[in-house]
Amino acid sequence: MAIVTFVLLVSAMPEPPASTLPWGGRDFVQYYVAWELIRDGKNPYDQHLAGARQTKYGRDTLVETFAPPWALLPSLPLVCLPFHQAVIGYIALNVALFIFISICWNSLFFRERWRYLPLMLVSVFLWLPSLEVLGFGQNSLWPLAGFTGWIWCITRRRWVSAGLFLVLTVIKPHIGLLPAIFAGVYCLRHRHWSTILAFSLGLFFTTGVMIWFRPTIWTDYLTALQSGTSPTLFYTATLDGWLRAHFSQTFGYLSWALWVIASTLTAIIAWRGMNRSEDALCTNDDSDEQSSLFKWSIVICMATVVFVPYAFPFDYVLMLPGYFLAMGFWLENKPRGRVALTVWVLLFIGLMLAHSARWTHDNYWVVPWTGLGITAWLLRNQSLPPATPA
Repeated sequence: MAIVTFVLLVSAMPEPPASTLPWGGRDFVQYYVAWELIRDGKNPYDQHLAGARQTKYGRDTLVETFAPPWALLPSLPLVCLPFHQAVIGYIALNVALFIFISICWNSLFFRERWRYLPLMLVSVFLWLPSLEVLGFGQNSLWPLAGFTGWIWCITRRRWVSAGLFLVLTVIKPHIGLLPAIFAGVYCLRHRHWSTILAFSLGLFFTTGVMIWFRPTIWTDYLTALQSGTSPTLFYTATLDGWLRAHFSQTFGYLSWALWVIASTLTAIIAWRGMNRSEDALCTNDDSDEQSSLFKWSIVICMATVVFVPYAFPFDYVLMLPGYFLAMGFWLENKPRGRVALTVWVLLFIGLMLAHSARWTHDNYWVVPWTGLGITAWLLRNQSLPPATPA
């Protein structure tokens, strides 16, 4: 309701000059233009048509749309607004996702410590990846929001809602792959058939919606991938990008192999990594199963941006659970928490300095690897704080 009210207020604001690309519109323009083309009965993946319209809205160079049709869905409610107002609406939508994610993880980690939440919310919006998500108008938060909602619902035995939340991971599927594998195998192992069915129906529905808007949209997308610039040629903010940029393109094969290995290990962890007692996910106790689920969920989120071959700094928002964990341990006065939070703050500062120094994306790869290392060290032989404070 608050978001709808905000969008209505935004629609009453005067619109800036059309040739000025606003803050928050740098990448959002590709989604907005794609819907314009769909509305006009044209191919949203036609780079020539898209480039001309993006230029009209102030984009100096074409941003190619590599995202599958699902990625266009979050911007659908805003296409009825003029571009500059739609940008503000999408910023508000991303802010709402940040708040939702922060509330959920605070509730999962520290159910009775709501006094921690204001500090977590403030710190989220001081982090460069968060600002980049807002400033670019990116959709990197949707997989994390979907995975977060899945965990929150699973621990409360809301099986159908958990499956529907999990559908959000396909908004950016290469980022949501490991969380989706973990959640899917976990539900399969625990026989949560209603969750799996809800996810399947949700995926079928979202696919059908895009086909309803444009029957050929999936063939348009596949054709664009085959005829356009391959995303694998970019030197992105991953180890893959750094190795290929500074050594050899053949390291790309190693990166894909690591991604396959990480996916396989994720499935094994979800299948065998936790006990399977019937009452393991009670919300009123600190069961080993629940603690193990939270721990592995954090690690999977971190591993997502460590092993994925293609990602940018705004995709680092997937590391937020690890950051929340360190902050919570620091608030609990645990010694490891102080060290972990210090490392996170240094990472933030390093990101800011690297950004101001105009580093190329491939040089950022050390950030998620460091984050995964400090999170694994923090969780080693450590239990999560009890849900109820002593």
